Amino acid sequence: MVLVPEKKGLQAGSRARGHEISYQYPVITMTRHLTNKLAFLIVFSISVAAFIAVLPGSAYATQEHSDPEGLYSHLIAHMFFISAMIALSVQIFRTRGRKPGWRHIGIAAILFLLWNLDTFSVHIIREFLPREIFTSPGGIWTTHIDLSSTEAKIFYIGKLFDHVFLLSSVYVFLKGILAFQRGLTEEEIQ
Repeated sequence: MVLVPEKKGLQAGSRARGHEISYQYPVITMTRHLTNKLAFLIVFSISVAAFIAVLPGSAYATQEHSDPEGLYSHLIAHMFFISAMIALSVQIFRTRGRKPGWRHIGIAAILFLLWNLDTFSVHIIREFLPREIFTSPGGIWTTHIDLSSTEAKIFYIGKLFDHVFLLSSVYVFLKGILAFQRGLTEEEIQ
């Protein structure tokens, strides 16, 4: 630990008119030993994570939002995200809508809002569809949907637009972030 003297124009250990400098605000400095330990810890953690990632024989990474608590908490999270995107887009377009990057961030917030509304609706529609229309002939990775009913067709179209909204919102958000990074004007972004 290194003690830093108060800033009074004097150096540590010197005296001026009989007064000694008081020390204040300890500053912890990282030594080379500590830096080496930190680097070892990071490399070790990444190595263990990579080893564990290739170990399992099967990892099922799908999550069904089953009744009741899984679906309810998931829909509540969508509602919070919807309200956050409404607040963000209103704030951006009221104050910063024409500044570089902010226009894209605002459009991304609207696209995230549309994605949330679509996904929220699809989750609810899925609960009203009979389970018999979903079949998995090729295992858990492929699901076939019987599109004979109108509700099933709406569900399928909603699932397709789910990805369209999400990917386009991430792309527009990235354009806004890149505009911030480069400090570009709107004409240069296009």
